[in-house]
Amino acid sequence: MTGVKTLTNDAGDILRAMLGIQDPVSIKADERRKQSRSKEFFNSEENDLIQAYDSIPFREKQPHFDSLFEFLINVRRYADAYQKSGELWKVFGDYEAPQLVNIQMDAERHTGRLAIARFTREKLVELSQDPRQKMWAEFYIPRLDSLEGKIMVLLFTDDEKSQVFGFPFDVMLTSEPNNVDEQQAPTNTSDSR
Repeated sequence: MTGVKTLTNDAGDILRAMLGIQDPVSIKADERRKQSRSKEFFNSEENDLIQAYDSIPFREKQPHFDSLFEFLINVRRYADAYQKSGELWKVFGDYEAPQLVNIQMDAERHTGRLAIARFTREKLVELSQDPRQKMWAEFYIPRLDSLEGKIMVLLFTDDEKSQVFGFPFDVMLTSEPNNVDEQQAPTNTSDSR
């Protein structure tokens, strides 16, 4: 029984780090990754995370925690499903350079479907000429520039929840095409939290 308690405590510590990070936008990506323990979150067993979340006392939960935890669990599920099925690679795999695929999860609440859009570096440069899109596009151009080869940066977002809570509901994970011989899980290069 001690092993289960330790596992839950470890998962609880990971969750507290992931959910409790303050002002993630102003922290550099490497530091944010370390502080949030995002890699550990995305590599943990889902049941351990759920059990750990349920064990966090109500008084410790900030107003955005329930929605953020649900969002993060759904990101894990979608990222794993997309990697296993190869669906995004079937649709966008014709591009040989790094690309950003934005998966807008809030669209599902209204339409029953996710809104998914691909942005190549060239498209981001084009968008950066539009004053309304400039800041967004310029934020992601260096992320694509830091990668090489055929790779997708999966950007999961929920703009509605971000507006409601004043906290960024977004996660970036990388995905590479599946090898025929082995299935790969999405790689967490998360700039989330």
